[in-house]
Amino acid sequence: MSQSNRGWLDQILAWFRGSRTTQPPTPPQPVQPPNDEETPPMQPERDWTILLYMAGDNGKVFETKHGSYALMAEMTTAGYDDIAEVEAVGTTDQVAVLAQFDTSGADHTYRLEIHKGKTAEENIVETIPESNTGDPAELAKFIVWGMTRCPAKHTMVVLWNHGLGWKDDDIYQSVRGLSRTVRSGGRGRKQNAAMFRSTAARVKQLADDEGDEEARAILCDDTSMDFLTNAEMSQALKVAMFAQDEADAAAIFADETRLAGVMNTGNEGALRRLAVIGMDACLMAMLEVQYQVRQFADVMVSSQEVEPIDGWPYSEILARLAANPSTAPADFGKIIVEEYERFYFSKNTTLSAVDLGTMAEVRRLVSDFAAALDTAYADDDSLQLAYAKAVKENRRTFEDQEYLDLLVLTNGILARYDGGASAVTTTGKALSDYLQAAGGPVVINAATGSKKGKASGISIYVPYDMPSPLYQEIDFASAGWLTFLKTVYDTV
Repeated sequence: MSQSNRGWLDQILAWFRGSRTTQPPTPPQPVQPPNDEETPPMQPERDWTILLYMAGDNGKVFETKHGSYALMAEMTTAGYDDIAEVEAVGTTDQVAVLAQFDTSGADHTYRLEIHKGKTAEENIVETIPESNTGDPAELAKFIVWGMTRCPAKHTMVVLWNHGLGWKDDDIYQSVRGLSRTVRSGGRGRKQNAAMFRSTAARVKQLADDEGDEEARAILCDDTSMDFLTNAEMSQALKVAMFAQDEADAAAIFADETRLAGVMNTGNEGALRRLAVIGMDACLMAMLEVQYQVRQFADVMVSSQEVEPIDGWPYSEILARLAANPSTAPADFGKIIVEEYERFYFSKNTTLSAVDLGTMAEVRRLVSDFAAALDTAYADDDSLQLAYAKAVKENRRTFEDQEYLDLLVLTNGILARYDGGASAVTTTGKALSDYLQAAGGPVVINAATGSKKGKASGISIYVPYDMPSPLYQEIDFASAGWLTFLKTVYDTV
């Protein structure tokens, strides 16, 4: 690392250890590479391209009527640390690693092609205006850029930042009046679908309390005061499949009619497709999220629990991929989970790789189970007791106590329910069997420390009281689970 960049990191680390009542120091300005706007020469197709979408614009101190405070832990330092990990292996003839890094305190965003032996500054291949990582167009443009610059047989996009399950409460409501959506004439945040939410405040508290054991939560942008919803996630991934280039991706989002047309088409004729979606973030291994992105990749890798601030061990993961670049997507998912488990063996962590091609079958089985539960629940005291005990026993497994492990919950209900050969029993057992099957949805699961035996790879939403109305706007809402949750609430 250059002396100037090292000095800046020393400054920001000193700021991070201090009171954090002031803004973090501004990072050094990168040297603009020559011919920045020229299209790089076409490279031969590699086996893999890894795209890191790094939303590091967090930690801003907001001045409000309630005083000065930061909504989230600072992430720019962690971003440079992860880039340094990638640099230990870097881009090879068969594996390319690209990143888009939005940092705190800068008026621009970096794009990098990361090579071994180069500093973060030396790996910058382009700078673009300050980006809003909560804008789906920005994510779509980055995917198109990366897959065009380094075409490969398989591509993984990693969403890197603060991620908090499916929920969509507006974490910036207290520090600004209107969201980007409202300012541009769209609907307000509280009416939108859901993906990233204000458990961020709790994650921030954990970060402050635990020092270097900070929890990492996804795609929240302090400068723009924006974040990505579930619907916007789908839009970004779908547009990236069909846009001719970056300009076309922006044009699609600027035209509501054209965007609706893209979203209403199948995948036939797509120009590109992802192999793996990775979420280096907290609480994202939820059935609701996995189902939402089911059509855009083969495998999703994510955590049911909060992640340590260090996130994924990129050096170890990339070293194994570089040694065997012909690795298939499912096997690469296994590598990521295995190295994560090895890195955090003494901590309380989770990570799983899920086959997105199984999501239709998981939805069908959950739908059958939910329908059986809903039919019997109001008049069956035994079922009510079994459900209540299964939920209570597993409420404290994850940081967000409204997220429960799907398999553990299902088995907990079945173990306590005296229903004989009822529909609840038969549909619950069918779901349980599939979740544990060799050809089922979970390719590999790792749970360390206190999470062993409590996390099987897929969580589901089980609220304390009336389900959030935002749940109705995610794709999985039509599966019938929401109907059952409302029955539980109405029966109390």
